[in-house]
Amino acid sequence: LKAKVQILARMLRAGSNNAAYTGAGISTAAGIPDYASRAAKSTAVDPKTKAAGLVKASLLTMEPTVAHHTLAALERQGLLHFWLQQNHDGLAQKAGFPRDKVCEIHGSWHDREHNPVVKMS
Repeated sequence: LKAKVQILARMLRAGSNNAAYTGAGISTAAGIPDYASRAAKSTAVDPKTKAAGLVKASLLTMEPTVAHHTLAALERQGLLHFWLQQNHDGLAQKAGFPRDKVCEIHGSWHDREHNPVVKMS
């Protein structure tokens, strides 16, 4: 793992236009279930979290995960320039990642005027 982290660090330092692409898994630790979590017998959400009622916590009280904070820190250090994500939870911005550098491709719960979430059928 250490060798992989060192390679990633070298790549980030060498890059001039680095981007992160993340999916729903980055927010499951915050208590937001992903689509896979809805499947029968899914292990994507810890049963203890589910039993504690944290899975359906208020979106206003959700806190960014370590991953959100890490990506925001990389941006502040000039190592990450853009974040493309499939989430609409606003946790990237709450972690301090600049709004103008985040693309929430499925819409945003926090920007309904300019980037509304469209219900999937």
